[in-house]
Amino acid sequence: MRTAAICLAILIPSLVIVFLVNIPRIERIRELASHRYICPSCGSRFRVKWFRLFFVRWQVETTDKATLTCPVCKTRDLCRREDSIYEEGERV
Repeated sequence: MRTAAICLAILIPSLVIVFLVNIPRIERIRELASHRYICPSCGSRFRVKWFRLFFVRWQVETTDKATLTCPVCKTRDLCRREDSIYEEGERV
């Protein structure tokens, strides 16, 4: 029981620090999430929530690809970012 409390005492402040450090980057992450991503396995185009890109932002910015799970075929692979921006209300 004490081990779990110690782990939580370390984990929660660490997550808060990571989030606070990345606050200025959240707008950039949301902009990256406004694009569609293309699955290399099945070719489907899908959109991701901004928090899914939180830890792979560097990957998208440097290579235009992100390791994501396709919602259609459930394959986890490097999905390419599409150039066009997803419009709110547009069907995927």
